[in-house]
Amino acid sequence: MSTTPIADYALLSDRHSAALVSKAGSIDWLCLPRFDRPSVFGRLLDDDAGHWSIQATGATEVPLDADPGARGRSPFQHTTGPRCAPDERGIG
Repeated sequence: MSTTPIADYALLSDRHSAALVSKAGSIDWLCLPRFDRPSVFGRLLDDDAGHWSIQATGATEVPLDADPGARGRSPFQHTTGPRCAPDERGIG
């Protein structure tokens, strides 16, 4: 079972499915293609149940609160200082 507090997750959803993303940028829970399907990643419940993450070498934390002024980029904390990565956020 994950030791990450639930408060340290963000919920990303397209109204048909959802993912829980940790501050470290890891997708620890994801049901596809709909909520009523089994989870694809389930590390939230079991460390061996899978997860997915991609991050810059040395990245330490990804903030969960969206900055309205940061359109098209996602900020993250790096060991050498704050950085931004290109971002695509679908709306619809």
